[in-house]
Formats: sequence, structure tokens, C-alpha cells
Amino acid sequence: MLLVTIPLYVVHLGHSAFLAGIVLLAFSLPSFSLRPLVGLWADSWSAVGVLALGALLISTGSALYLVPVFAIVFVASIIRGLGWAGLNTGGYTILAHLVPPQRRGEASGYYSSITGAAQLAFPAVALWLLATPHAGYSSVFIGAAVFALISSAIGVFGIRGRVSIPRGVSAGSGPSGLSAAMGLIDRGVLLATALNATVTLSQPAVLAFLPLYARHLGIANVGWFYVVAGASDLLSRPLFGRAGDRVGRGFAIVPGFIAQLIGLGLIIVRPSLPSILCCAVLFGAGVAVTQASTMALGMDLANPLRRGAAMATFSLSFQMGNGIGSVLAGTLVTLAGYRSMYVGAAIILTCGLALVLASWPRLSYVAVQVA
Repeated sequence: MLLVTIPLYVVHLGHSAFLAGIVLLAFSLPSFSLRPLVGLWADSWSAVGVLALGALLISTGSALYLVPVFAIVFVASIIRGLGWAGLNTGGYTILAHLVPPQRRGEASGYYSSITGAAQLAFPAVALWLLATPHAGYSSVFIGAAVFALISSAIGVFGIRGRVSIPRGVSAGSGPSGLSAAMGLIDRGVLLATALNATVTLSQPAVLAFLPLYARHLGIANVGWFYVVAGASDLLSRPLFGRAGDRVGRGFAIVPGFIAQLIGLGLIIVRPSLPSILCCAVLFGAGVAVTQASTMALGMDLANPLRRGAAMATFSLSFQMGNGIGSVLAGTLVTLAGYRSMYVGAAIILTCGLALVLASWPRLSYVAVQVA
């Protein structure tokens, strides 16, 4: 709900699209920098506890947006970023421990279809609330805070005690100093992390800045993009995740990149509501395929005794992409216009496709090992 609301809110407060990108970076930077440490906590303390505490921080930060002061908006984004690190690291760690190796793609599809579809569909809810008389920004912020609070309660009362996860790292027995700090990053999952980062780097241009682009062109009803993209995402992830288990991660990731590139091409060449809706189908499915498959690849490459660290490393790609991608998108809009922003997103996705092809021997080896 906040993904599209924050840029509009910052502009509403009288600031530029560039500062909107900076606020989104304030959300991503703490989540990015502290996520390896959060992964260590998930291994040594409790993955469920990390998830529940993270959701509580997200609720707190969402409520702080009710104060219409730019400095408070900035601080609220930092708090949400800390919470997002816990929510994602805890959730991915629980998933990695519970999923059978032969069904990681399918399970990643189910898990990420819910979170991904919510991230694509609920911006439409936020835009509807913003357009509703007597609702506005406050209703979006309150709604976001309530949803996150419910998530925290599910972690405490719904998951805790029902999920038994072995601990691979003890708080006091591991290495100390520089070697311990370097050990927070699992280098084995860097390939999956890099591939997912190229997907998330391109997303702010489409998901966060699309309402501003549509307003600039005079295109109405752009909220339908998020409904269509959410449906495409929800239907695609389990299906293509299961296919990735059978044919290999690479054969699922490549079509995902191609679908996103075609969707961006439609926005660049023929910006209209029909093109935007066609982009929604292609972009939603493309993101679904690539993210479910790269998440499963991260589980394939993870050390079974350090899954918290491994999935924390992998989840860095979300904040790396969303933070840097948001600033990059806002900068390109300010310097060269919206169309240049989408060209830049397409270039990033092309780099991801090239990385898949360059890493094909390793992807094939991982598929054999999992089988």
C-alpha cells in the first residue's frame, strides 16, 4: 500500500520526485546494511521471533507517516526498513528449513505469490483510498499499520511453537571479530542474489513511479495496472516455480526476463492504458517467474546449517534493488524524463539476462545436484 503512496505523499508535501526516491532509499538502506546481522539472529535466536518483531516495527513506522513532516517521514521509512529486514529474513529462513529440496521452486512460488501479489495488487487499494473523499493519505497509513500488526500477531500466536527449526549457529560459539563479520554474508548464494537484484532494480520505475508517469501523460485509471499485474503474478508463481523444479532454474528464469523486457518496451514505445495493461500481464508474470526461481536457487545453494545467513544474503537483493533502483529512477526522471527511466530499467534487465546465460553451466550443475 505504501509503495505508490510514499512518492505521491512526498510530492504532496511540496518536495520533488528526487526526494521521493531518497525517502524510498531511507527505507532500503537500513534494511540492506543490517540484514546479515538479522540473518545471524535468525540462526542463533529465533527465525519466528525475527519475523514477528520485524512486522511490529513495520506497523510502528507506517503509523508515523501520519505526521505530515518530511523529517518524520524520513525516520518512519528507516524504522520500516529495519522491520522489513526482520520480516523477510525470518520468513525466508522458515521457508528454507521446511521445504523439501525437490519442491523448492514450487514452494517458493506459493510463498512469493502471496507477498508478490499483495505488493502488486494493494497499490490499487491505496490509490482507491487516496481518490475517495474523506479517506486520503491517513487511511492508507492506518491500513498499512493494521495489516503489519496482524502479521506480527500471526508470527507470535500462529507460528511460534508450531515450527521447529534447528539452530546452526550458537550466539557464543562462533568466530569473533572480522572473521565473524565476514561470515554474516553467505557467498554461496551471491549468484541468486545478483540475479534477483537486477529484477528488483527495475521494479521502482514500473511500480512506484507509474502513477506519476500516467499523471504526466494524462492517462486515467492506472490503478488497474496493479490489479492485472497482481493477478498475473499470483497465477504465475506456483505454476512456473513447479516448472523450474522439473526443467531447471535457468529455463524458468530466462523467459521471466524476456517477459519483463517486452512489457517495458510497450510502455516506452506506445504509452497508453491498453499498453500499460498489457505490460501488467507480462511484467507481473515475468517478475513472478524470476523471483520464485531465484529464491529457489538461493535455497539450492544455501548451507543447510546457515540458512538464516544465506537467506538474509539473498534477501539483500530486494533492498539493494528497491533502494538503489528508487534513487536511480527518481534521478533519471529529474534529469531526462520518464521514458529514459524506463529505458534504464530495460538495460538493467538485459544485464540480468546476460548474467543468466553466462552462468548457465553452474545453473545446470545445481539442477543435477538437487535432482
